Parts: sequence; C-alpha cells; structure tokens
Amino acid sequence: GLVPDSQVRAINTARNAAVNTNGGLAVYRPAQCMFETTKLTNPCLISNDQNGYVFRFLGGSPGWQQMNQAPTVQTQIRISTDGRTVEQLIYNGAPQ
Repeated sequence: GLVPDSQVRAINTARNAAVNTNGGLAVYRPAQCMFETTKLTNPCLISNDQNGYVFRFLGGSPGWQQMNQAPTVQTQIRISTDGRTVEQLIYNGAPQ
C-alpha cells in the first residue's frame, strides 16, 4: 500500500518542528525513521487515529546515529489528521 499524503505531510511537519524546537540542523538531527516517508509502517509513528498522528523518536547531534552515539533528546509530538499542523508537543527532553 501507498503511504497516504497526510502521513507524508505529518512526518515532515513533525520532523521540522523537532528540528526547530531543538536548535536547528546545525546542532540537532532526528532519528533516521523521521526521514522515511515511503514506509507504511514507521517505527517513529506510534499512533494514527481520529486524534491525529503521534510520532515518538530520538534525536541528537548531527551524525549521532551513523556514529553510534547515544541520543540526547526524545521527542513525542501530535500532528493533525491532515498532516499540516502541530497539535501538541507532548514531550521534548532527555530520552526516557
């Protein structure tokens, strides 16, 4: 199956919000799964229902995943069902 356009928009909206919240791409990169917009089952997407898309993902300094460094931030964020709007920044802090 194809990933719905709203899910592609939601992942992009969530990723951009996380980047902005955590100081920009110069200092922060979200987990690789937040760049995978063509996978129907995405490990970063923890729920998708009438309340919107909820993503939970780790992040860290640029290259953290490639260099097997520990993540420094965990973000959980709810995006509207159309994928366009951040509804709620549920958590953004130390990895839980």
